[in-house]
Amino acid sequence: KYNGVIQHCFQVGRAPELTGISGMLEGYRGVFSTGLTMSGPTVFAEVINYAAAQARAKQDANAAVGEQSYTILLILTDGAVTDVEQTKTAIRNA
Repeated sequence: KYNGVIQHCFQVGRAPELTGISGMLEGYRGVFSTGLTMSGPTVFAEVINYAAAQARAKQDANAAVGEQSYTILLILTDGAVTDVEQTKTAIRNA
């Protein structure tokens, strides 16, 4: 939650994309100084769908100029998944 409002998708780190393990660790450590409070419900489908769309767009753009790309989605959670069926669907579609 940010200011009492549940948000399932939010930026971790200073930039929309992080580079390398050190970038992920910096983003992870920094997010807790932003006022984030971990709480339920734990919803993954929205995050997976958003990340998959971003990854597809980047992959398509890179393929158009003969380059490759890859995306890693790291999901951190403090609870059980509440949208299990939607999460399974999102993973299959990703």
